Amino acid sequence: MYVTQKKLSQAHSKLLSVRKASHSATVQFLKIQSSVQQRVLLPDSQP
Repeated sequence: MYVTQKKLSQAHSKLLSVRKASHSATVQFLKIQSSVQQRVLLPDSQP
């Protein structure tokens, strides 16, 4: 039980430390994703 609790706390601290970088990475990913979707949709709409 203690080992599981220790692993959970370690994972939680990693999650907190990653969350800041993850937020900016998510914003970048959404920008890239939207630009890629536009590139993919454009050839379909144009004959």
